[in-house]
Amino acid sequence: TVVVEEDVRGLEVGVHDPAWGERGSAAVELRPGSTLTLDELKRWAHTRLAPYKIPKALKEVSALPRNALGKVMKQEVGLLFQASREGH
Repeated sequence: TVVVEEDVRGLEVGVHDPAWGERGSAAVELRPGSTLTLDELKRWAHTRLAPYKIPKALKEVSALPRNALGKVMKQEVGLLFQASREGH
């Protein structure tokens, strides 16, 4: 059984898409010791979320970018997807 709520810290962001203007993408930070895979997470999302809410792209990161106060920096997360699309 996949227990996503205990294994994942994540953030969905809108990433620029030339065809649609913006598409939902999610950066996923797995908690230490988690064995959850991105494929399991995708299957979980398909069973629990409306189709339009399912992120079109998932990316596992070792740590979400945070500011000095510990808040996730959404713009930096968006850049992770932009860099991977551009091949950097």
